[in-house]
Amino acid sequence: MEEQCTVYKAVVSENRTLISAETPIVYVDDQQQSHVGIFRQGLKMETTQQEVVEIERIKFCLDDNEQPILGSFQCPKVRKTGEIALISPDQVVDQLCLIHDCANGKCAFKESEITIMVEREKVTRVKFTYVHDREHNFYLINKFYLGESLKYFNFA
Repeated sequence: MEEQCTVYKAVVSENRTLISAETPIVYVDDQQQSHVGIFRQGLKMETTQQEVVEIERIKFCLDDNEQPILGSFQCPKVRKTGEIALISPDQVVDQLCLIHDCANGKCAFKESEITIMVEREKVTRVKFTYVHDREHNFYLINKFYLGESLKYFNFA
């Protein structure tokens, strides 16, 4: 039996921060262990009034000794898993700041031409746009973020 639900594009964290869709978060599991994820959407079931939050799981990259791999500026490296999980809104602790790991991806400036009008004359200019490699699913947790992103994890 399918149940109707209302979709929400934001959730309020335990720290009273309003978190919008596609924002990286810290959440806790049933054993109160902290994890990283990306908030996708909130759902409220119409008949049961149950609320859940849909997240994409993010995993820490670990070396052979189970220690976190550090990227640029000694920031912990993580990867998107593509795994979706449903958690309670009460398990969302705080937002997090992730930075794409461009140094190890194929991200680069792309050169293109644009036409603009200068004094009623069309002029072609070169424009550079930074393009991220969408296939490179590795990110860095910004340890310099003012929200103190790493305080929830033991290796900080």
